[in-house]
Amino acid sequence: MNNKRVFYFPKLKNDLIPRVFNRQPVERVPVWLMRQAGRCDPEYRRLREEDGRSLEDVFRDVDFSIRISLLPRRFGVDAIIMFQDILTPLEPMGAVFQFKPGPVLEHPITSLDSVHQLKIPEPARDLKSVGRILNGLKTELEGSLPLLGFAGAPVTLALFMIAGKSPNPKVSEILPLQSQCRNNSMKNGPFHATNEFSKILIRTFRLSFLPKNFQTLNSWLPAVLQPSALEM
Repeated sequence: MNNKRVFYFPKLKNDLIPRVFNRQPVERVPVWLMRQAGRCDPEYRRLREEDGRSLEDVFRDVDFSIRISLLPRRFGVDAIIMFQDILTPLEPMGAVFQFKPGPVLEHPITSLDSVHQLKIPEPARDLKSVGRILNGLKTELEGSLPLLGFAGAPVTLALFMIAGKSPNPKVSEILPLQSQCRNNSMKNGPFHATNEFSKILIRTFRLSFLPKNFQTLNSWLPAVLQPSALEM
């Protein structure tokens, strides 16, 4: 009996990634560039310098985000990944952040009262610009390359909300709030909220806006692998 999962993709001119997903032979390893890699691209740096806006404002600009997303295409990449940040889902939850230059939360989630104020949004309604970027990229690509979507994994989003900034703080400084939430029968507080929202986010954008590859990124995996964190 063959239990191997099969991933279905639309017909693509460059199908390296679909073949990798389905464990089929490929002639080389697929390559794509995320936003961080774009910082080494002179064209990206030129556009950002001429534009002059903050990074969070650029993320909300649909046409500009589509333009930046497509910059790596001229290098012959095997996929296009949308221009956003792993923290994009936080703003509609009520956790507004700015880049200074790294992401900083205006009001970290440090108390039970702030946990109560968190919302679990509806992505199609509250992240309309993301849906428009994905649809715009799909139109521009015309089946030439796969389109990749991404967001922060639930624990990464939750820990960022509690810490309020990067780089990674010590786990001992951010986990007490989680224990308070558990002791007050609030399910899992920020961790529960981000987990529920992440499930809705992936389901919404995979079904409605069709990035057939959607990855959640866990920036703080070393932290959550510690025994004290595994009780979350």
